[in-house]
Amino acid sequence: MKRRDEVLVGLFLTLGIVVLVLGSIWLARGGLSSGYPLHANFAWGQNLKQGQPVLLAGISVGYIDDVELTDDGFLATTFRIENGRKIPRSSTATVVPVGIFGDVAIGLNPAGPGGPAYSPGDTVPTGVAPPTVADLMSRADSIAVTVQAMTMSLQQELVAAGGFRDLRATIANTQRLTAQLAVIAAEQNRNISRVMASVERSANAVDSAKIGATLEN
Repeated sequence: MKRRDEVLVGLFLTLGIVVLVLGSIWLARGGLSSGYPLHANFAWGQNLKQGQPVLLAGISVGYIDDVELTDDGFLATTFRIENGRKIPRSSTATVVPVGIFGDVAIGLNPAGPGGPAYSPGDTVPTGVAPPTVADLMSRADSIAVTVQAMTMSLQQELVAAGGFRDLRATIANTQRLTAQLAVIAAEQNRNISRVMASVERSANAVDSAKIGATLEN
């Protein structure tokens, strides 16, 4: 008798947990108010599943009702919007990440508030999704690989191929050329100074009186 009671209690507890879980899922999907359907087509590999939320400007307004694979490379998605919620026709649909465990949702992004709204059964055009953490990490990895390749190439050119040695030789040659040019410039300055001094002495040696007499004759 006692054993049978324990089994019955366990069955009722299990049944209660199942009902609670199913009821939570049912309520999350709209409960008695199933809402009206809208459609959108996304590329394969978007990790969309039935029951995931639909967000309007970050606010939950519905859930994904059905996802079907098509032969032309799209996920034909049907989602239901809560009755009383209006989705502006300027909205586009994108797949947005929610949480850190790979969960996603459909994000409806209107260009602005108000305006005409989608009617039940309309197809919402898809927009450009914001970059995810995985995308940013992939770009960071790509940049790191590029920097590493550039570093290795620079090391190959400057170290293995004797680039540093050639650079030092070029600097030394430039310094020697600069010194030679300085010597030539100093020598030219001395020559000019000697010529100017000679001209000045010659001018002083000329007798101004003789020059005047010559001019009178």
